[in-house]
Amino acid sequence: MNRQKKRQIRHTFDYLKSELIRHQEIVKDKDSFRLMLQDGGWLCKLPLPNGRELYTGKSAYQRLLTLAKEIIVDDERLSGRVRIDPFFKILREEFGRIIWKQEEIDEVSLIEACIKRAVSSLCVTKEYYIPCIAPYFQGMTQFKIGPVTFISKEKFSAHYSERIAAYHSMEFSKFEDFYKVQNWIACIKISDFDEKLAEERAFLCVRLAIASIKARLEQEPAQWLGTEKQSMPGLTNYRLTSEPSGKEPSKINLGWGRRFILNGNNEEVEHLLTASSRSWFIVFGRLIEKIVNLSQWDYLESKIVTAMIWLDIGNSPISSAERVVAFSNCLEALFVTEERGKKNQLVIRSRLLLEYSGWRADLNGKVDEFYSKRGDIVHGDEMPLNEGLSNTAFVGKYLSDVCIEGFLYFYHWLLTKHHQADTPKNKRPFNGHGSFNRAMEEELPLFLEQLRNKHSNECA
Repeated sequence: MNRQKKRQIRHTFDYLKSELIRHQEIVKDKDSFRLMLQDGGWLCKLPLPNGRELYTGKSAYQRLLTLAKEIIVDDERLSGRVRIDPFFKILREEFGRIIWKQEEIDEVSLIEACIKRAVSSLCVTKEYYIPCIAPYFQGMTQFKIGPVTFISKEKFSAHYSERIAAYHSMEFSKFEDFYKVQNWIACIKISDFDEKLAEERAFLCVRLAIASIKARLEQEPAQWLGTEKQSMPGLTNYRLTSEPSGKEPSKINLGWGRRFILNGNNEEVEHLLTASSRSWFIVFGRLIEKIVNLSQWDYLESKIVTAMIWLDIGNSPISSAERVVAFSNCLEALFVTEERGKKNQLVIRSRLLLEYSGWRADLNGKVDEFYSKRGDIVHGDEMPLNEGLSNTAFVGKYLSDVCIEGFLYFYHWLLTKHHQADTPKNKRPFNGHGSFNRAMEEELPLFLEQLRNKHSNECA
């Protein structure tokens, strides 16, 4: 800890003590207390070990809060792992303990005690069980995508019902009633985050795993997959309409139809079991495995995760216009590094991946046209209900599916290459726009050339 930080801690502590003394006098005087509140002041409580609380003002509160935020940012044990509110509570309690015991402050020991207490009490390892909807594979009761294990609801009910009852969280019958439409339980272990951040990370990783399945499916079946936190209509499509004018106008008809869950007899599911799909799930699973418990992600990892979220949104039950915007955002997340010339970056950088991996030659060159249509929608030049947008959304899904798969393989190739070559960190394509731009211009063609040579040798 440097001198400046020690000085800040000392000044914050001394100011807090002086404010505590001043506000105890104010609280005793009703007129002074009322006047302070009228002038926009308010009180903050500092907890003491004996259960009492001392009052201080918002100025001391803000200084202590600023210190807490800076400690979190500066320490890798906390940054991205602990939220400000629970850590701020610990910091206030430690300051209150020292003041109550009238101890001499040791800046380093004080902050280290707060950090260790936060890590030990807040950052625990937990398994999360998340009900979700995913394709049903005939005869399969469990499968994995990276660190996410999917357990069929029937198997989960048979093996885990006693554990649920043991903790009195809810009656198992209520669990089954509440999750009637969900057919899988996704299980994932999260470590070294506070409870709220851990839950967010668990849902994100499960969402990404399901998004990787959606990327291998057509739009119609893909849109019904997801977790309870996503905007799904519960596999039920409701419709309320009145009779036409002149025919019992007071009558309202209720129509509904249950959407199907992909099952083991469906061709779409068979496609998910092919060698190419299994390879995709393995590679994507490695990414989730790598990032699941990291507090900060590399530049390329952030790009891929952001792109997958937009891909997942595009594969949700939304309008065609919304899908077009979502799929274009997916491509932007992958390829764009500068605001100026976005379309040009998309066209040039996606072309190589589409030419190598795309299976629809008639669609591979439509990035320019697709992105222009996106511009028409968001700028209000295109009516969002136009019938032709469903075809544009179809093109967007194709482009996004192909590009994100190729990009992920490229990412793993870059990771291996630069790790083996021991490339200096500032030159790796994981650190920002400049190094990423060089990788797209210089290394993407080399990556694809190696794939072509490998394919030629296998066919020879």
